[in-house]
Amino acid sequence: MIKDLLQTLITANEAQILAINNALIALSSGIQTYRLDTGQNITNVTRFDINDLNNTLQSLINQNSIYCNRLNGRGTIIGRPAC
Repeated sequence: MIKDLLQTLITANEAQILAINNALIALSSGIQTYRLDTGQNITNVTRFDINDLNNTLQSLINQNSIYCNRLNGRGTIIGRPAC
């Protein structure tokens, strides 16, 4: 059951990653406005949104890596300094 949930989350993340990546490519090619459809909402983004899109993209990629690791039985370890 948890594997189904993780696979659903991975699929949803991958769709958003693709949509944001396509927007970044389009905006980088010189167009002024791009209609971004992530599957959850539709937004018009401009070249001024490139930094926010890059941050969101990196966050989704990191989140997707965690989901993939959990799905494949590899845990995610967060190291913290000893007190």
